[in-house]
Amino acid sequence: MTTTTRSLRYLAAITAASLGAWSLGASAQPSAEEAVSTQSPEGQDDPSVSPESTEPTPPSELASTPEKPRTRTRRGEVFSDLYIGAAITTDATIKLDGVVQEESLLCGAECSSTKSPVGGLRVGWFAGRFPWLGVSGDFSVFIQSWGIQSPYEVTTIPISALLMFRAPLVRTPEHPNGRAQPYLAIGPSLVLSTGKLATGLAALGTARVDSDTSVDPGLDARIGIRLVASDWISVILEYRATYFTPTWQLEGRSVATSVWTNHFIIGLGIHY
Repeated sequence: MTTTTRSLRYLAAITAASLGAWSLGASAQPSAEEAVSTQSPEGQDDPSVSPESTEPTPPSELASTPEKPRTRTRRGEVFSDLYIGAAITTDATIKLDGVVQEESLLCGAECSSTKSPVGGLRVGWFAGRFPWLGVSGDFSVFIQSWGIQSPYEVTTIPISALLMFRAPLVRTPEHPNGRAQPYLAIGPSLVLSTGKLATGLAALGTARVDSDTSVDPGLDARIGIRLVASDWISVILEYRATYFTPTWQLEGRSVATSVWTNHFIIGLGIHY
């Protein structure tokens, strides 16, 4: 009886000790689900910790940031305009050897003006610090074919140096100088003009053409608007006035007149 009691006591003690040790070991090891779901706040916020690798990202890679593109300071705006249009020249009196004639140069007493095509090229620059101010050089050609009403025909080539002023309208962040730009331009011209005098009749074999070229100072003035379509292209609508007073030597006589021409122009601008 005593032996049986002692054996039971020993078995209970061993069982209790084993259960205690097992319970302590189980509480010390977290389950797989707890290990996956439990993460430190630093592991969630730190970009150097990835689900696939626990190795930290080197500090040099964390410190490096992508460089911002450099902004280019514009020192000015270079442009060129190619244009065409109609030139309407006002009739003017003519002097032969200093004597004013009753009939005018263009078409006698039958009309007051004559029309002809005009075409030209302008290259210019607007300042970066003062974007409303610019300069340009202009080359154009227009021909007054007056042979039907008058024996005189004049080919005119003005070469102009222009001072330009513009105003910005409809500004946007992409177009700080405006999508619409009214402008003024004025300056002197060096005008090369060739006067031709046709006499006689071709059918009778007596036709003769005499010509002479004159180089004279002139005036070139313009007002217009530029409509910007993109960063590099625009459309211009322009009124232009030119004036000069040529003198030609034709058939041994001095032929002098004044040429005032109104131009109505449309053109294409390219910006660089």
